[in-house]
Amino acid sequence: MPESPAVAAKPTPAKMVAFDGGFDFLKASRRMRVWRPAVELDMTVDTQGHASDCEVVNRFRKNYVNQKLCEIAMAHYTFEPARNAQNEAVEGSYRAHLSYEDLSEEFD
Repeated sequence: MPESPAVAAKPTPAKMVAFDGGFDFLKASRRMRVWRPAVELDMTVDTQGHASDCEVVNRFRKNYVNQKLCEIAMAHYTFEPARNAQNEAVEGSYRAHLSYEDLSEEFD
């Protein structure tokens, strides 16, 4: 007996739609003298597709660096929210990987 569409549907994670803050992220990182090849951010995505919380995975010693990088990322990422098995938007998470080499190539 085939499953109903609602039962067959699987939850989906939050998906990135766009990130338009590469230049701002790179500029702020250079100003704060961030010397890492990349930064990973864990973001919470609300039901509207906006980042509602952010944390730097490998935190910097100076907390203002973590706060500023998250502030920029949260302002410039757009997401498709996570969906539950009933296809309703739910809070989800997303891990962003921002490579300074890739950002530099794009804006230098």
